[in-house]
Amino acid sequence: MLEQNEFQQFVMAPANARYDYFIQRVTKSQEVWLVLDGNNQIMMAGDEENKKVIPVWPFKESAQSCLEEDMNDCKVISISLTQFMDDILLKMKKEGVLSSVFWNGLDTAIIDVDQLLFDLEWELSKNRFIH
Repeated sequence: MLEQNEFQQFVMAPANARYDYFIQRVTKSQEVWLVLDGNNQIMMAGDEENKKVIPVWPFKESAQSCLEEDMNDCKVISISLTQFMDDILLKMKKEGVLSSVFWNGLDTAIIDVDQLLFDLEWELSKNRFIH
């Protein structure tokens, strides 16, 4: 569980800082948070250019804070980082879907799947050498 001040600090940070935090946090926690719609499908949204994106967050509180009033049938879930990298991101790439990393209700980092995979793998490799 996050301390309230830690939550506020990261939610209000610039999108690029939240992206960096997301990479560090999920490689340590080994879990990614996302939202399922009323049909138990991963929720998708659209960016300014009308491209499909899947929002992801580093912790439950940040995902829950972005649920809107009309999203009562949606639920926040966690998946393992391995499942996210091996299944979800590869399916997203195949379908041309981008990642919306750590949306805070105001802005987000829209990241290509290849870049996100690279950054996750890089951080994981750094962690292997440190420990």
